[in-house]
Order: sequence, then structure tokens, then C-alpha cells
Amino acid sequence: LEHLGLVGLLGLSACDLEEQIVSGVTSSYYETAAGLEDAVSASYSGLQNLYGGNERTEVTLNNGTDIWDRGYGGGHTQWNDYTAQLEPNTAYVRELWDHLYESVNTTNAVIHRAESIETGISAALKEQRIAEARFLRALYYFHLVRHFGDVHLTLEETQGVIVEAKRTPKSDIYAQVIIPD
Repeated sequence: LEHLGLVGLLGLSACDLEEQIVSGVTSSYYETAAGLEDAVSASYSGLQNLYGGNERTEVTLNNGTDIWDRGYGGGHTQWNDYTAQLEPNTAYVRELWDHLYESVNTTNAVIHRAESIETGISAALKEQRIAEARFLRALYYFHLVRHFGDVHLTLEETQGVIVEAKRTPKSDIYAQVIIPD
């Protein structure tokens, strides 16, 4: 068996592996047909954190609701009982907030950058990709208002640091994003 392992290692070293190193991707890449497809795929990755078995988001999304009671073996009781340990500065809350706004920003990028793509994609496919991004943006905002109430509404891609935010009433967010998107 030891010899087979050595033969296997030698066999691996003899194979020809072609790598494509991707570096230096600029912002303009997302204004191409291939970049649009990649950006739409990236928009869907936000769902994995919400529904893909991430303990932190499962705790924040499901505990304290009628979906489950005393999730994770009775831990995180502050989410079920709304005790003083349920604070806005806890990691679970902060990470949910950050994750949702990162996902919103990705969808905003898709929606606005798709407009400038003129070659390599049919009008119907471009319209479909924009519709997918709008649906995902609505879903991410739905979770934001469900958990945080009135939140900052942005329909533009954020590029750079933003240090100012304004709370938008959740009824406006439903009317501007969640229902139409």
C-alpha cells in the first residue's frame, strides 16, 4: 500500500494542470456579458448565508418565531425570550446586517451595470438577469425590514465608504422595492 501511495503521488505530479489566474479584475468587467453573468451568480450567493445552514443566520431568522422553539439545543434563549442579552451590537445581529447590505449592493450593481451592456447578450436574457437581481434585492430588503424595521434604503451601487445613512420607513421600502421588485 505504501508503494501505491507513492505511485499515486507520482501520477498526480505528471498530470498537466492548466490554471487560469484571475487577478486585476476591474470594475469595468461587470459591464460585460460575462461579468453580468458572474455578478448575477454572486447575487445568489447571499441566499446561502440566509438559508444554507449558517448557524448565525438560522438563529437570527428562526429563533423567536413560530418556525422553531429553543433552536440549537435550547441555546440562544435571548432570541426566544427577548431578554437583555439580545442587543443590537452582538455578532449575530451585526453579521446579519452586514451580509444583507452586501447582498443588496451586489444586486444594485447588477441592475445598474446591466444597462450599459450592449454586446454579447440578448435583450431578453439581460432583462431576465435584471429581474433576477431585482427579486433578490426585494428578498434581502424584506429580511432587513423584518428584523430591523426602518432601515437605510439605497437603490444605487455603493462604491467607497458611506458614513451617513437615513432611515426609510419600512412602508416606503415595501412600496419602492419589495412589492415592485
